[in-house]
Amino acid sequence: MKFLIAVLLPLFWMGLSAASVTMEVGEKTGLRTWQWNHDGVSLRLVQRLPDQTRAYLQGRGFPAEIANELATSCFFGSMFRNDGSLPLDFDLTTWKVVLEFRVSEEKNH
Repeated sequence: MKFLIAVLLPLFWMGLSAASVTMEVGEKTGLRTWQWNHDGVSLRLVQRLPDQTRAYLQGRGFPAEIANELATSCFFGSMFRNDGSLPLDFDLTTWKVVLEFRVSEEKNH
């Protein structure tokens, strides 16, 4: 939940009063999905099941102990779309991992 606040709250502070945020709960899984939309741009955050997360991480070489720790934590998939009329530009090399609202000093996350 802290992650959602850290991601979605700044979008409201940017003065995007016409933006909308919706939340859905999957009928079969009970997983929550949040979606922010504004002028053809959307950010969707989807809770992941522990087994999905564990398999994903182990399939990429994470040790089982770490994969399990992350899988039993709050883990989200994200989708960013631009269906608007203007191009967007963002630099993935400037992205950072934020833990408990502290920014990691490591690069290339």
